Amino acid sequence: MSELFESTSINGMKVANRFVRSGTVTGMATEDGFMTPKLTDLIVNVARGGAGLIIPDYSPVLKDGQTVLRQLGMYSDEFVPGLAAMVDAVHAAGSKVAIQLVHGGAHSKPELTGVEPMGPSAMPIAAGKFGPFPGCRTMTSRDIDSVVEGFRLAAVRAKKAGFDGIQLHCAHGYLFT
Repeated sequence: MSELFESTSINGMKVANRFVRSGTVTGMATEDGFMTPKLTDLIVNVARGGAGLIIPDYSPVLKDGQTVLRQLGMYSDEFVPGLAAMVDAVHAAGSKVAIQLVHGGAHSKPELTGVEPMGPSAMPIAAGKFGPFPGCRTMTSRDIDSVVEGFRLAAVRAKKAGFDGIQLHCAHGYLFT
């Protein structure tokens, strides 16, 4: 049990302890996906509470991969200044911070994205655990290239914002699962 309180290293990144605040849905970004003071305060308070590593939200790399309203975005350079301010505040409070990158794939919400969801293969509309599943179309080669580029650019943005790491969301039936 005492190991939880010991420092550790993740691929060269020194973390004060083994407590990690996982990426979740906070719903505290703006409707356009920008960082807010309320979300920054939440994350900084987690850092002040002693978590060694904090992952604020799961963040879509393309607008068409958004799954919930007020989801923190990573699909535009415009997000970088707000993210950088949050990262600086977390570092000042003594924690490391990573961003969780995602594309919702078939679970993307057309009412938020304005486009039909996509996935490795087409799936019909169905009832889901968290409400109706919208179904999706089969991805094209162009879609695949766009998603790859979206992840690449989101990683560049994460580095510009000063994040200590990136986590890939590979669960819940999203694009990577």
